[in-house]
Amino acid sequence: MLAALRGMEQTVLTSGEHSDTEGIVLRYGIFYGPDVPHDELFTRLAKWWALPAMTGDGVASWIHIDDVAKATADAITKGRGGQVYNIVDDRPQSFGDYVRELSAKLGRPRPLPISHRLVGLIASYPATAFGTTRLPLSNAKAKAELDWTPTPR
Repeated sequence: MLAALRGMEQTVLTSGEHSDTEGIVLRYGIFYGPDVPHDELFTRLAKWWALPAMTGDGVASWIHIDDVAKATADAITKGRGGQVYNIVDDRPQSFGDYVRELSAKLGRPRPLPISHRLVGLIASYPATAFGTTRLPLSNAKAKAELDWTPTPR
């Protein structure tokens, strides 16, 4: 999958060689916010106290859906062709921390910590994606060149 993504990015970044338009690549973090289907599912599960705070050393970069729209518009008007911009919050976060913050925001009890290894016995993708993947990204280039800043969480 990573090779396919890199191949698509390379096609976009070299598009200026074949046309008058140079492409821009936007690498988004994990979406959250209103009307984001998986975020709504996580919210429902947290309300039912059925969303564990998975353990593991995984860290992901997140981005609010409203910031996605703003950064995309800014990239169209201010971005430089042939460039890659990471569109992510200022603070990468583990899934367990995300679940704890979501539960606290909803006034729910602190969620139970569950090992990503145990989750992996039932659902390997979430255990891998949220339990062990380390993908902390920097948004410094997007902030500097697009004059964009994500909304603080």
